Amino acid sequence: MTATETMTAEMWFDPICPWAWLTSRWLMEVEQVRDVEVTWSVMSLAILNDGRDVSESYRELMAASGGPVRVITAAAREHGPRVIKPLYDAIGPRITLGGEENERDVSAAERDGAGPPKKQNGFAARPGGGGRGGEVQWGQLATSRRTAQPPRGP
Repeated sequence: MTATETMTAEMWFDPICPWAWLTSRWLMEVEQVRDVEVTWSVMSLAILNDGRDVSESYRELMAASGGPVRVITAAAREHGPRVIKPLYDAIGPRITLGGEENERDVSAAERDGAGPPKKQNGFAARPGGGGRGGEVQWGQLATSRRTAQPPRGP
């Protein structure tokens, strides 16, 4: 690698993960001092941990966590990947730093001008609990996750 080549990094995040939020802020600092181009990709910890032995409190958190993931994914499908990071920047701190409810985060991001159009907000509904949009999006996320990273271990 020469000194003039741009390095690339892919930042996979779930909007509810405080560790991903901290890492994303660090990567933004790295971009300021190094020739690095970051690609922002949303993922779901609920899908990643589906079927694993986790605590009941973690399972409850995962059950309520899908809305922002589905909204960002739907907005990116409709408007392209350029909307992923601005949405994460708007939704992420509300969840990880402010502890707000997921559904309110999506509405607040929209109100602040960073959120997706109302059409994508419909995808915040949990699968089976708020319309077909949530079910379709969750299925697409699960398929994408299995393609990108096949399950390993027990």
